[in-house]
Amino acid sequence: MVKSIVTKSSSFIARETSVLKVLIVILFLAIIVSLFSGLVFLIKDDSKSNRVLTSLAVRVGLSILLLVVILISLWQGALTINPTP
Repeated sequence: MVKSIVTKSSSFIARETSVLKVLIVILFLAIIVSLFSGLVFLIKDDSKSNRVLTSLAVRVGLSILLLVVILISLWQGALTINPTP
């Protein structure tokens, strides 16, 4: 009985960590897409367009969100720092 409860809780923690890692990867990929879209806007747009500024704002917002997600998950113990490199 106790072993099944421990197994269920450890599988829930592993699933939660997997979802968290997928969220971090998705946010990181969205930051990279925003970076390259800003580059395309910078090269191809005329000087009156604000798309480069919008791309920068989106990238900064996503970066702040990624940092907050990582810090909260470290604080709650969902992610751990590797002590040995």
